[in-house]
Amino acid sequence: MLLGSAIQPPQATRGYTRLGLPAVYRQSSLWRQVLFYNNITCKATTLLLRNNKSCLPTTKVVRQQQKVSETATERNVLQNHGTQSIGHINVNSLRNKCAEMEVIMKIMHLKILCVSEHWVHHNEKHTISLNGYECAVMQCRENTLHGGTAIFTENNLKFKVFPLQEYIVDCVFEAVAIICDKYSVICVYRPPDGNSDLFFERLNEVVNILISKRQYIFICGDFNIDLRNNDYRKHSLKRNMLDFMEQYGLHTTTDKPTRVCNNTKSSIDHILTNMPEEIYSSRCDVEVGLSDHTLQYISWNKKKNENVKPYMYRRKITDSKIFKFSLSIERKVGNSLDKSASVDKNFKSFHEKYQAAYESDFPLQKVKSSCIEKTWVTPCIKNTSNNYRKLCKQFKETNDEDFKKYFQAYRKCYRKVINSAKQQAILREIRESENKSKTIWKIINKNIGKSAKKPENIKIKDDNGNLIDDPREVVSNFNRYYVSIPNKLKEDCSGEGTTSKQEAPQTMYLSPATITDVHRAINKLSNKKCCGWDEICDVVFKKSSYRIVEHLESFQTA
Repeated sequence: MLLGSAIQPPQATRGYTRLGLPAVYRQSSLWRQVLFYNNITCKATTLLLRNNKSCLPTTKVVRQQQKVSETATERNVLQNHGTQSIGHINVNSLRNKCAEMEVIMKIMHLKILCVSEHWVHHNEKHTISLNGYECAVMQCRENTLHGGTAIFTENNLKFKVFPLQEYIVDCVFEAVAIICDKYSVICVYRPPDGNSDLFFERLNEVVNILISKRQYIFICGDFNIDLRNNDYRKHSLKRNMLDFMEQYGLHTTTDKPTRVCNNTKSSIDHILTNMPEEIYSSRCDVEVGLSDHTLQYISWNKKKNENVKPYMYRRKITDSKIFKFSLSIERKVGNSLDKSASVDKNFKSFHEKYQAAYESDFPLQKVKSSCIEKTWVTPCIKNTSNNYRKLCKQFKETNDEDFKKYFQAYRKCYRKVINSAKQQAILREIRESENKSKTIWKIINKNIGKSAKKPENIKIKDDNGNLIDDPREVVSNFNRYYVSIPNKLKEDCSGEGTTSKQEAPQTMYLSPATITDVHRAINKLSNKKCCGWDEICDVVFKKSSYRIVEHLESFQTA
């Protein structure tokens, strides 16, 4: 999807648009552009204007623009961006800004995002979700509107929520906290007219506990305290905050205004930390266009030994390998039939030989794991977002009424674009799925913040009281238990009671299975590469079965 790239309005020219812009902006190349949306080839177009068709960009140009992965603005934002990053934004209502927030998160590559003033009621929590991120914890006001704090984390990030319910006071101290591997994160919000003494009293209690649990601490939030302002009327607030920072050895990363509106600038949003300044890089003036506050972030690099190696072991299964395996499997398995042994022993011998041949022809290989998640945030949407954020910055600094109308129309169009892109991505995912019902429920659960439960192995205790969680040992224990039941019943009932011989009025006859029956059963297996506990894929066994079906059929005659 593409929304034009012009930032400066052109000179007045003739023309008509349905957006109702002032004449000076009507022929802007921004509005003469079109919204292009297509999965692959950019064939679907939606015109925003009733303008000359000659102004439309060619498909070739659009494709070239879609190949751009980072714009100059994005490179500036991501300069010195480390592998670990924490951001904060006062969003001034999150309800209708989730799609915009997802775009920002993808551009910034944030691991953790702290949000203050989300304005979400506790009954609306399930409606807030960001694709690729989890709402770790959210605090909402109980009796009044607005306010609230929340922390969003990347899906694969491990953390533990630190409960703060006993410390929270609505309209005074609003906060949430999580504990990660080597650091703690607190998101706070202090209303402008709140009791500052009670705020710092509660914050002291929380920090005093958390700072002893982890090496580093990050306190992100809207404090509504401008440390760069020398107004004597707010000197006590500034003094209280400086004393608090000095007590715990904290410093702020804010060195520029974080809120710009009505020709006023203030630095009221902060990220306080005890991490040494030479370790991290930070910015506090990243314009995101979500509110009159800027985004602040801090990033640093993990140590080499802390990085998880993105590797996994996988068997490479191709049609050519399956064909070679099918030709050799009969020779490798050989004659596994022993007429003096039971069916179970014969099958176990066959299975061991088959599995050894399988592991020899399809060895485990070390491959890089691809953790890239499919997203609707394309490079063109990122480019459009960067242009929008540039306009936001100009909008806050200008008094030109015509430009303000121009920006408002752009913002309205931009929000329609990203909401439409997200909607189309969801519809495409449903349309292309094999199991549509399962996909729909997966999308619903993801959007209401309900994560799928990870399957866990069954755990049992053996006769000695030891806990067993290995699937093979668990199955063996269950088998031994149920097989032993008839013998125990026989011992318990020996010599007791009377038995009477009864004839069965009906009989049942089971005919021996033929090779055709075995073929029919094997053909019912799926053609997928999924495997069971023995790691043998269904598709490999199915395609090689014509070589071993006689061995399987002969087991019943043993």
